Amino acid sequence: AYCVAPRIAMLDDIAERIARVMPGAEVMVAHGEHTDVEDRLLKFSEGGAQVLVCTSIVESGLDISTVNTIVVFNAHMFGLSSLYQLRGRVG
Repeated sequence: AYCVAPRIAMLDDIAERIARVMPGAEVMVAHGEHTDVEDRLLKFSEGGAQVLVCTSIVESGLDISTVNTIVVFNAHMFGLSSLYQLRGRVG
């Protein structure tokens, strides 16, 4: 599952909330300022985590066939084209 937020500052809080609600799930955080963002995305795509909490970096073409859920936090802060691109990453 993807959990997408518009601001990097929101990601850790969202990851903590998800970990509390789903204690057995592996949660990973990724955004463009991580120096190892490609490694994190690769690990997620290989099944290293069940939930990826991220910014809109998944919008740019990260297609993983096993991801079937996306949760967008503060969707009003995204443009319609960004939301449309995010929707296309699931399924």
